[in-house]
Amino acid sequence: MINKKTDLVMILTATYLAASAQVDRQLELAMWANTVASPSGYTEKLYADQAVVIYPEHEGLREVSVDDISEFYKAKRWKNVKTPFSLGITSASPWVDYEVVGFQADEQEYVQLIIWNQKSGKQLRELEVLAKADPNAPEAATLDTARAEWIRLCNLHEPKKLVEEMYTPDAMYYNHKPMVTGTDAITKEYWYMSNSSYELSLTPLIVQVVSGDLAFEIGQCSGSYNGKYVLVWTKSQENGWQVALDSNI
Repeated sequence: MINKKTDLVMILTATYLAASAQVDRQLELAMWANTVASPSGYTEKLYADQAVVIYPEHEGLREVSVDDISEFYKAKRWKNVKTPFSLGITSASPWVDYEVVGFQADEQEYVQLIIWNQKSGKQLRELEVLAKADPNAPEAATLDTARAEWIRLCNLHEPKKLVEEMYTPDAMYYNHKPMVTGTDAITKEYWYMSNSSYELSLTPLIVQVVSGDLAFEIGQCSGSYNGKYVLVWTKSQENGWQVALDSNI
């Protein structure tokens, strides 16, 4: 009987915390929309200390450090930003959530991929990818072949081959530390995949194809690693879909 009561308390506590986090996140999204639309808005207060904002530019991704985020959004000169709405969210740990949101700014539709960090007790953005949304973007299934090839190459235990074939030359890897950039550096991060006993599979949970050449994916790893993952895919005529950003906090 005591165990049942304890289990009930734990369930109710977890439910309360999840509901509280959702309310906090909705308030933060509304505050973010108001702040980025204000010429005097100090956006950095909504981001973690080492946060980065990433956006597509000239067939690649560009990085904005936390010190420059306010100026980045002020330069857009948005007048009317509607409160973002969730397109899908999943928990990666007790203090980290992955979410894709959509919003409209001055009649243009946008999509964001956000890594939320709640360690401080506040809903703060640790990593954010911002892109314009194309209403004619293809279906999520467009990534199935590329994802299957990523899994196949990963399980060959040749991380160099995996990264060279499935990652863009300036791809980024993020894992609670300074951003790792470039295929050579990412290959070093993935040295452990050389172990013959290493196996991994990816199951997508949230896939948002933003345009014909950009897609956000949040999913579940299984095998030697059982955490959540984030991938930002970009597409070129020469190489098809490749990973431009990889994160598995």
